[in-house]
Amino acid sequence: MAVEKDKPREPLWARLERPAPALWQTLTPQRIATAAVGIADAEGLDAVTMRRLATELGVAPMAPYRYVSGKDELLELMVDRGAGPTGASCAVSSPRR
Repeated sequence: MAVEKDKPREPLWARLERPAPALWQTLTPQRIATAAVGIADAEGLDAVTMRRLATELGVAPMAPYRYVSGKDELLELMVDRGAGPTGASCAVSSPRR
């Protein structure tokens, strides 16, 4: 490894105390809902867990809990996403005879 002679070297312990740069991925309720719906579509509703969601999003297992308190709120978020921005549900047509 080449060492530059003109540049002073930072002590090892000073470098170890500084956290390594992390690639932050911003979570949003929309991103969480989209990922959860994707899991449910591909693998079924039982496959939607907070840990599975975090894996899909590429974040720490506890990260989604900043936005939803648990699976019940996650399901609510998924339903809201499916209903659209106005919160109106799809119109149900009358059954055929």
